[in-house]
Amino acid sequence: MPLSEIFAPQRRQPVFFLLMFVLGSLLMFGFLKYVMLPETQKITIYSTVKPLKAESSSDHFSTLDTAETSMKIAEAITGWAQNPVFRQQIQDKAGLKIKNFKRKLSARKQNRLNVFWTLNLNPPYIQHQDKIIEAFTEVFSENWSEFNKNNAAPFALTPLQIYSEKREIPILYIILASLIAGKILAFASIYLKDLLNNKVSFSTQIKSVFPSSPMLMVPEEVGAHDEALLERFISTFQSPRLVGTFPKAEKHFSVAPSDALHEAIDTPILLVRLGDTSLRELTNLKAIFGDKLGLVVFEK
Repeated sequence: MPLSEIFAPQRRQPVFFLLMFVLGSLLMFGFLKYVMLPETQKITIYSTVKPLKAESSSDHFSTLDTAETSMKIAEAITGWAQNPVFRQQIQDKAGLKIKNFKRKLSARKQNRLNVFWTLNLNPPYIQHQDKIIEAFTEVFSENWSEFNKNNAAPFALTPLQIYSEKREIPILYIILASLIAGKILAFASIYLKDLLNNKVSFSTQIKSVFPSSPMLMVPEEVGAHDEALLERFISTFQSPRLVGTFPKAEKHFSVAPSDALHEAIDTPILLVRLGDTSLRELTNLKAIFGDKLGLVVFEK
């Protein structure tokens, strides 16, 4: 299919295309900005595990390499992020019900002894970040104290270091993505509109119904066409009779009902308009007249 024909529906229905383009762009902008790619607040909480002097050298922990033991402690701490009870304690302490909190809270171990906690908050939880951080700190300290209680080989944590940063996709990127999506939606809407109404969108569809029938393509609108060219095409047929396949044809041409044609004498000339003529009607006319006819196709 020629590239020019792919864009033909856009040229035929510029107002509808523009309307769907604006509507699609606005909807996509709202979806990307507030649903898919909203502003988020990334909170990073950092601490390091450090061993203290053991009370008894016979203790299990004292028999292990200090760095290896610290690493195991760090791994244990990062596992708290997967504990639903731990997450629920934070929400209860903050007095909030955080949707999908499991996806917003994560932890990882880095370089054996360092532990990084990450909180990704999106609206409407950004405004409660101070409350959430305070709740996390309290719950974390309580769990750490319980974990380290009565331990003959205790460990300590460095004070929690907290860093908060706003993460946001540049508005220009969202606008560009919205405009591209809006244009795609506008094209799809025109094609879908023709498809649902069983209308002919491309000349290739007509050729598939009438593969051997001569076809004159008229780029102008009905009424603004080159009448001399149309007359020259029609005059090449014996006893031509115009048959309209769209309502506007009757206003500009003297058309005859399909059942008024004399099959042995008259040659039907089908007046077709892309986006207006029904594909079903062309199929029915093919069943009546076969391929012994002419086609005048208005592109607009």
